[in-house]
Amino acid sequence: MKKVINLITVGMLCFIVACKKEKSESARMNLITTGTWKLMGLTMQPGIDQDGDGVVDNDVFPFYDECEKDNFYTFKRNGEYEGNEGASKCDPSDPQVATTQWKFTNNEREIIIDGDRGKIEELTSNILVISGEAQGQTVTFTYGR
Repeated sequence: MKKVINLITVGMLCFIVACKKEKSESARMNLITTGTWKLMGLTMQPGIDQDGDGVVDNDVFPFYDECEKDNFYTFKRNGEYEGNEGASKCDPSDPQVATTQWKFTNNEREIIIDGDRGKIEELTSNILVISGEAQGQTVTFTYGR
């Protein structure tokens, strides 16, 4: 009888530990890996004169070509990150899907995509905001569903 109780206790402990592990890693992982993301905004601080009109532009997303605006991105649980060209490609010779690696870091408050580190400013079921430093500028990417 003692062996049966020990087996039940061990089984329950394994179940509890497995459930706790799933909950602790699933919240942000589920948010980022469920569905696809589409770039909705891109800002830079300080801004740049993107179109040469003498006015500094902080919001550079409007200057993207339509063939770039239809791209979508998928974060997979296995660490793969896919960029899909969407319905229209800017360069027909580009592959439809390009794959690289991604991972959370710093207690899931930062993300590394293809070696580039960014801070996760916001992550909900519909919004993903990542900021990072590049060539003396703070660049903020806003993705939506």
